[in-house]
Amino acid sequence: MKPIVRTKLTDSIVKAIMEYAVSQNMKVGDRLPSERDLARALRVSRPLLREAIRIMESLNLVEVKPGSGIYIKNPFTPEMFYIVLHVDTKEKERLLDVIKVRKALEKLAFEEVIKNIDDEEIKSIEKLLNILEETQRRSEESLEELWNFYSAIYRASKNKFLYDFLEGLKDIFLSWQDPRENPVFAEKTYSYHREIFEGIKTRNIQKIHMLIDRFYKMWEDEIEKLFK
Repeated sequence: MKPIVRTKLTDSIVKAIMEYAVSQNMKVGDRLPSERDLARALRVSRPLLREAIRIMESLNLVEVKPGSGIYIKNPFTPEMFYIVLHVDTKEKERLLDVIKVRKALEKLAFEEVIKNIDDEEIKSIEKLLNILEETQRRSEESLEELWNFYSAIYRASKNKFLYDFLEGLKDIFLSWQDPRENPVFAEKTYSYHREIFEGIKTRNIQKIHMLIDRFYKMWEDEIEKLFK
């Protein structure tokens, strides 16, 4: 294991332990190195290491058996790397609340879009969607194209408050759509963007509401699953 860079120490420690376990092809039930060996390898104090281990316990990643050692309890998946790096384990309910608020405001924004969008804006948004899909087909990073697409949609609502608010929640939206950080969720939602556009094009708000409900239910389920 490499010594860690001292940024967010506990997060860095957890990440380093997970990366070590993955590099060693460790499986559920395998025992990690001892607390002393981990602290020495990572060049951190044992109290800091214990705090990191407690975080991993709270995420059900490891189980500490007194007198025996630290054992892997669940697979170290890409989704768990995301949670460790981006979400405070005490903030699960807050994260779900943010998602609920975003869903409600997004529905309202799409209602305004259906009422206010014109044919030229629809053509412009379709071009952005085509660029997004082509980028995804080439397996290239597409977060900029993804946000260009949704930003244009929100702008078509002609409601500056909704646009600014949804723009303010951009990071949390994009982080879950990032194939590098959350590949499973990102892959599941590739077809969603085209379906949303077709709902706008046909001005079918019922279909859009149904798609939004499905998308956010998937998002909430992923969060619940990760915190089990």
